[in-house]
Amino acid sequence: MNFECHHCGIPFIRPYRMNITRASRPQFCSQECVGRHAEAKAEQRFASRFWSRVNRGADNACWPWTGRTDSNGYGRIDWKGKPQLAHRVAFFLSNPDADPECNACHDCDNPPCCNPSHLWGGSQSENVADMDFKGRRKNSTRRGEASNKAKLTAEQAAEIFRSPESNTVLGRRFGVTATAVALIKKGRNWAHVTGANNAA
Repeated sequence: MNFECHHCGIPFIRPYRMNITRASRPQFCSQECVGRHAEAKAEQRFASRFWSRVNRGADNACWPWTGRTDSNGYGRIDWKGKPQLAHRVAFFLSNPDADPECNACHDCDNPPCCNPSHLWGGSQSENVADMDFKGRRKNSTRRGEASNKAKLTAEQAAEIFRSPESNTVLGRRFGVTATAVALIKKGRNWAHVTGANNAA
């Protein structure tokens, strides 16, 4: 009997006859496809349960997590057998091809927010640089030129943003890291000076 795999869509042949009831059920070409289909269905059920705990509003608004939170206000949920930050899960559900090692960083700096448009994937160094600029670490409480961590002026930040030179070259010239330069060019930092579009 001829079938099409319910998971991968590849045509295949069963070397034996099946009754009508059994043949009408989803058929799979291999045990591997059976397993992958089961995993996909489990992910769909999890995603449905996850988003039911997010208070989704306007596209550009914060979407707060309504489930359990930690002492810092971040949402928490178990995912793939491990406790996870809710906003991190929101980012990866919306960006399944993202590097699994990257951090899910907030543009809005609102811990319970799970709006994918307020989240971006960055390295640990980018996340730390972003926190320092925004004054979100204990030893960094002010922003921009007023920050006790600031190494740039608004004029220098604008020059970096406009320059076609590499992040490394600009970092050396202005005495900052290539990561700090990248955050300016991406519009993550100094956007109020550069006019860069920022999802926040």
